[in-house]
Amino acid sequence: MFTDLGKDWVSGPPTDYCRFVPTVYVFELDMHQFELNFYVNDQNIIDKPLIRDENGILRLPRSKHAAR
Repeated sequence: MFTDLGKDWVSGPPTDYCRFVPTVYVFELDMHQFELNFYVNDQNIIDKPLIRDENGILRLPRSKHAAR
């Protein structure tokens, strides 16, 4: 999804610098009762990501997080 968005931004001919309009993107993220799962396998090899028993996973449960 993010790669497609990046391709959309850079597709087409380059624009003239006199027409450049700076753009600021603001994202707000508000999450409740979530858990971050990080794979911590040896040499970062993840053959079967959906099978938790075959992977080392670092879990970080959180109750609330807000970011801007």
